[in-house]
Amino acid sequence: SSGSEDGRLQRVLSFSALGKPCALAMFHNMTTTSLPTVAISGFFSAKGNDDREVAAEDRGDWTGIRVLVDQEFEECLKLRWQLSEQYRRETFKEFAVEMVLDRTAQDKHPDDSRPLQPAADAMVKRVPMGKDCEAFIQNMPTGRNFLVSVVGVRTAGRGQLRSPWIRARTLSDKTRELDLGNFDPMNMPRASCERCPCPGYVPLRWGLNCSGKLCCRRCGCNYTEHTVVEVDAILKARQERACAQLRRKSVTPLPQDALEW
Repeated sequence: SSGSEDGRLQRVLSFSALGKPCALAMFHNMTTTSLPTVAISGFFSAKGNDDREVAAEDRGDWTGIRVLVDQEFEECLKLRWQLSEQYRRETFKEFAVEMVLDRTAQDKHPDDSRPLQPAADAMVKRVPMGKDCEAFIQNMPTGRNFLVSVVGVRTAGRGQLRSPWIRARTLSDKTRELDLGNFDPMNMPRASCERCPCPGYVPLRWGLNCSGKLCCRRCGCNYTEHTVVEVDAILKARQERACAQLRRKSVTPLPQDALEW
């Protein structure tokens, strides 16, 4: 399905989880050893932006399509791709991101200069992106390595063009900085995401010059998309329940960290 939101194009594709249980409309916390296959209740979603222009100095000494990983999250990859000087975006009918689980990392020697290539029996998943040159692919397996390529279908029956395969990975939930808790840059606790099925905000360590770190480490959405936890209201409700259960007019006020008790 497709729809427009905030000037960006959003597409959702459905896949199965190879018989493994998965949460509603998502692939959070998956532990399978391969990518999902046919449609069931999980999905990859992708958003793109048509406004990005390729600067001449970014094109460099290469030909065709070049795909870059802008940012990696636990269950999301932010990608973009560029065209070399001899190709114009308007000569492409559509683009698609292709991904496979990376099984080459253990076999490839550091000095091996051969291009990356998926195994012959690899299960390739394709995410159509229309004419967009940027993708925000969510609900991916956590802590996994991937090979990623972009295929461009040219207009007027001129065939298609593929980028070289590159490596990408999703972050592991085991490497979170636990001291950050679930607090956003404004020191407000955040919970589930209102834009995607993310069950809870996971912060990234950030600074004033790193706006990309204002996103959730798990799903990649901005911290403002996650529900603010009203700590005072929750603690007050707990105190009122305690008074009712103990048949008292008042109890000792709970500290702020009691929210985690």
